[in-house]
Amino acid sequence: MVRQGLVFGSTSEKHLAARLSWILNRTDELFYAKTQRSVKKDNTFRFSGARYETPIDLRGRKIVLRHERHRDGDVIVYEGGRRIGKARLLDAVANGMMRRKETS
Repeated sequence: MVRQGLVFGSTSEKHLAARLSWILNRTDELFYAKTQRSVKKDNTFRFSGARYETPIDLRGRKIVLRHERHRDGDVIVYEGGRRIGKARLLDAVANGMMRRKETS
């Protein structure tokens, strides 16, 4: 129940309302174009003539990008059907100075 802009209800109703709000704020992503890419060893990928960094460590994995087809905007990273987050344009200086664990 909503009274004077305040929401009253059970905890489960509040969680459901929060989840629906989250879904409704991302419905535009359902209509974005999809493109598949491979993430390089330095955790970057190339898209539309630019290099991007993934939001988390996805080195060596295949990812799906969702993006607006006809204008520049956010590039959203999905991996295994799960939304990971927004990709960032590569900051080559910061990326080169980042400490990494040795892999065998």
